Amino acid sequence: MERAETKHAGIVNRIKKIISEKPDKFVLGRLFKVPAIQTMISGIQWNIQRLRKREITEQNMLFIARDLERSILENNYAQIIKGDDSGFQALMNEIVSDTVDHHEYLIQKISEVSSASPPKVDYHFKRLRR
Repeated sequence: MERAETKHAGIVNRIKKIISEKPDKFVLGRLFKVPAIQTMISGIQWNIQRLRKREITEQNMLFIARDLERSILENNYAQIIKGDDSGFQALMNEIVSDTVDHHEYLIQKISEVSSASPPKVDYHFKRLRR
């Protein structure tokens, strides 16, 4: 997953280059508020620290990663900026396709980890009336 996200960063840089060379060929689509993105990044960094300190299980981190892949930002990449440039379109399609693959991978890993973990015992018993 880390390699895939690094790949996405490279794709975003290539997209920025295409847009900067032909800005008149693109229009802004859906904008995201900077504080919302900063909050998302802070949450990711906080959860990484929790994982490093072993304050969070691998299974829970997989749930968090899955939720990030489902997030508004990840699911709406193609709506941020629009353009007819074929190179731009190919790169955007690659990010969207990779995001779908990431989500499927995370679902599979969650399933594997969930089936490997012992069942949780429910210690919340109702008191019997006498």
